[in-house]
Amino acid sequence: SVAPYEGEPLDEDLYGVSISSFLRDLRKVVTGHGNFCLRLSRLMVHISLLGALVSLQCFLIYEMRVMVCPDHVHTIRAMYDKFEAWMYDNHTWVTEYDDRRGLDGFWDETRFHSMPKEDQEAICALPLAHPYFAFCILLLWTFTVIVDIRRLSFLIKLLIGRVPTVATVYDIFRHDDDERNGRPIREEGKVILVGLTLGIKAVLLL
Repeated sequence: SVAPYEGEPLDEDLYGVSISSFLRDLRKVVTGHGNFCLRLSRLMVHISLLGALVSLQCFLIYEMRVMVCPDHVHTIRAMYDKFEAWMYDNHTWVTEYDDRRGLDGFWDETRFHSMPKEDQEAICALPLAHPYFAFCILLLWTFTVIVDIRRLSFLIKLLIGRVPTVATVYDIFRHDDDERNGRPIREEGKVILVGLTLGIKAVLLL
């Protein structure tokens, strides 16, 4: 939970686990309380997993761009080039990308039925041949991205802007000053975050 939004939990995913581990284990490591090797190794494991996840996402995006998209884009362009030439009975002009496009006044929709069957099926399978379906897919993807951005913006505003800045890592959690190890106070099994140092805020912002 995060003050002043008490009761606001972190997401139950790798990002939430990484933030939780970063704050709790880093405090133990810096203050020298608890099992130093255990805390440090857990902190490093979570940071490594987070770095691996981000790297995997970047790798998949790059590989999709290099290995998947070019072939599909080339196939779609070639098929549409053939479609334009057929439907306009070769009354076409050539674009700067060497794609043929029909001249105004020569479109003949009846020629579609005389097109080879496999070409008809290929044209009808193109994504833009089904605009409503493509729109729904893009809309769902857009909503997903918006939700992720909204959650990220909320966490940035909460952890960077609203959470008070404290002087030391020792003070980031609500704790009992009389406790021998300064352990965070648990309320209903939850550790309460009361502040962050400037250094931790900078790291979380990155």
